[in-house]
Amino acid sequence: MAKQVTRSAFLPLGGQCECGYRAFPIEVSEISCEGCWVEGAGDWEEAYDFLHLTIDERIEINGKVTSLDGRRAWVHFFGELHPAVVRGLAGVA
Repeated sequence: MAKQVTRSAFLPLGGQCECGYRAFPIEVSEISCEGCWVEGAGDWEEAYDFLHLTIDERIEINGKVTSLDGRRAWVHFFGELHPAVVRGLAGVA
């Protein structure tokens, strides 16, 4: 298993979430190879089994909400981001 690289020390990244029939802007934080926290403008309606994220207008990945915390949700990716991609995102701030 690859060493987990996180982006927790940096400002959140912008993004877009598409789930159900909704699409809305999000902020992405604490990104790792396996998942990330996303925050929307309001509370999450449910823990979606499938959603599509666009992160920083350049990374697109599908995932599933596995934890809810008000406006924040932990999204576990279907598949993984390469550690070099996570490190590259960490350089954007």
